[in-house]
Parts: sequence; C-alpha cells; structure tokens
Amino acid sequence: MKITGVIAEYNPFHTGHKFQLEHIRKNGGADYCIVVMSSDFVQRGTPAVLPKHLRTRTALESGADLVLELPTAFCTASAEGFARGGVSLLNALGVVTSLSFGCETQNMSLFMETARILAEEPKEYRDMLKTGLQKGLSFPAARSEALLWHFASQPADAVSLSERKEFLSQPNNILGIEYCKALLGLHSSIVPEPLLRRGSAYHSLDWEKTSHPSASSLRELLRQPEAFCRLTDPVYRSLRDAAAGNFCLFPEDFDLLFHYRLLTETAGHLAGYLDFPLPLANRVIHCRNQYTTLEDFCSLLKTKELTHTGIRRSLLHMLLEITEIPRSVPYARILGFRKSAAPLLTAIKQNSSVPLVTKLADASRYLDCEAQKILQETTDASNIYESVLCRKAGRPFVHEYQKEVILVP
Repeated sequence: MKITGVIAEYNPFHTGHKFQLEHIRKNGGADYCIVVMSSDFVQRGTPAVLPKHLRTRTALESGADLVLELPTAFCTASAEGFARGGVSLLNALGVVTSLSFGCETQNMSLFMETARILAEEPKEYRDMLKTGLQKGLSFPAARSEALLWHFASQPADAVSLSERKEFLSQPNNILGIEYCKALLGLHSSIVPEPLLRRGSAYHSLDWEKTSHPSASSLRELLRQPEAFCRLTDPVYRSLRDAAAGNFCLFPEDFDLLFHYRLLTETAGHLAGYLDFPLPLANRVIHCRNQYTTLEDFCSLLKTKELTHTGIRRSLLHMLLEITEIPRSVPYARILGFRKSAAPLLTAIKQNSSVPLVTKLADASRYLDCEAQKILQETTDASNIYESVLCRKAGRPFVHEYQKEVILVP
C-alpha cells in the first residue's frame, strides 16, 4: 500500500494544492494521502488567513484522506523547524511511504546533495557560514553563500554554480531541502517526491493571468471579496464564503494584542522566547514607543541581519509565549478525515509510535507531560486566534475543546 504524506499550511488552499493532491493519486499511484497541516498560525509569523478547521474541510473535499495538526511551535518556526516537525510526525505514523512537496526545480540530486551538506556540516562549510554571519548577512543569505562556496571548491560536475544559485534562491526549494535533511536525520524510509509547481511564482500578486494564483495573491484578494467572482474553480467557494462573512484574519487584526504584550516586556524576558536574539530584544524595547501597527513595527526593526519575516516570527513567539521547539511531534492530533479512509486509520493505530488524539479533553489520560505541554501550547494559541476571529465575525466564542473532528464521505 502506497501512502503519501504532504506537509502544508494551506494559507489558503488553492488550485495548485488541489493539483498536487490529484497528482498524488493519479500519477503517484497513492492509495491514501495524509496531510500534516499548520495550526492557526503560520511560518510567516502571522495568523493563518482562515481557521484550521475550514482549511481542513477544503483539503479533505479536494482529495486528502486524513489531516493532522502540526503543533504551533513547529508551524511558527523557521523552515528547518517546520520541516522537522512535519517529517517527524509522518515518520512516526509508521505507514507513510513517500513525501510529496512542491518545488521550482525538479532535480532530486540537487535536493539530496544540499541536504547532506547541511546535515553533515563539513568544517569548510561551517567556517564560511560563520564568515558570512560576521559580515552582517542574514542567516539565509550567509547559508546560501556558504553552500555555493562549498560547491565551488568541489570537482566540477554537470550542475553549474549559476544553476545552484538559482536553485537556492527559490522558497519551495529551500523547504524541500529541509524535508530531505529531516528525512536523512531520521534515517527514514520515506521517499521524497518533488513536484514542479504550477502557475504564479511564490510571492507573485498577479492572479488574473494564471489558472494557479499564488497564496500571496489570494490573501490580498481576501481583502477585496468582490474580486472572487472572477475565480471560478470550485476550490475557491469556501474562500468566497469566508470573505463575505468577514471570516478572515490578517496581521493587523492582532495589532492591539501585540502592542499590549510589548508594553509589558523587558529585553531580558524577550530574549527567552524562541528565535528572539538579545540584539533584537534590545531594539524592540528601544523602539516600542513608536509602535503603530505590527507590520510597520517590523519594518522599523528590520536590519541587514534581521529579515522582516524573522522579526514577525520572533514577535509571534512573544505573543504566544513560545520558548522552545521540540525535537519531534509526540502525538498525532486528527483535525479531519474521510470516512472512506477507515482502513488507513486502522493501519496507523497498528503501526504508529505516537498516540492518535481525536478528543482533546481525553488526551491527558495517555499523553506524557512533554506531549501535554506541546498540546496545551497549541490549544492556547488556537483559543487566542478564535477570540480575535469571533469578535471580528460577530459570533460566539468556541473553545478548542468544543470543536469536532471534520468528517467527509
């Protein structure tokens, strides 16, 4: 039995994601598809534009068989932590045979070569990375420079340095490298399967000239719901409904919460949160009286060494009080599944090395202290998200414990 895993945010779900799920079945020959999906906050350091249960339903209706939740500490981490969390969970299920991921360059050898260098960290690479950071480069830029230097120092092969540079400049390729590195680190038998992305570039805001608009362009479109009438694919029905019902969240919806937390912090305390270096903490305290909005504040804090996205992630860790990222995901919380996938659930129960969580209220009976802490952190974050969403949408608050698993035929 072939079971393919996907690690995703679906922020929001779009036709490119639908294409991937269809490809997994029709071309990849998978019997089942398991999606590990980000909870209510995402890697960009922002709230997910739509709540996780709505994204879960769309994924299931579009071809996924089972959707599991990626805990908050992983889904708000850098690419390395995000990938490690998703891969560790898929590997722990004991049934996944392949991992499908979107990429801009469908060359498996490039992914594996680069992943091995990052996993092994040869001395020459480490020295060049340190030099780049000392020059004031951001970590992503310094790492890319160190990798290119390493390849340049090796015997020439069929891949030119310009091709490698282009490969390392693409966001989905970077994430794909981290997936491969995580698989290597776990000595996993899961086979990586890169799939060439269709449609707009990752950051493109052009949605009118492509059948596969990017997530970035769709997030902007959700601010002007009248434009959705021109997107005819059925996958966008839930997006239209959410936009019409004022059911979408954006970074600015959390502006006051961030401002409140900033006013109560000290530099020393800030430096205790995940991915919050002391220089940034000092800069935050020095500049916090100039806070107007989250996005403007991140722009104010940005330096050559600190990226806008990295700063947003640091501040989000402050808001959600995340101090560390675990080595792996110690449970599998089910957000939704297809009723026809009952044999898949049976196989997981027989082979998984981590417990399945279907009802949060019962989890404390069988999760250890560390797993309970991770689950509680994720539950608290989702309740914060829900509190902002229900106020904006004008509906009653629903505690995370009251939300049911999504079932589709």
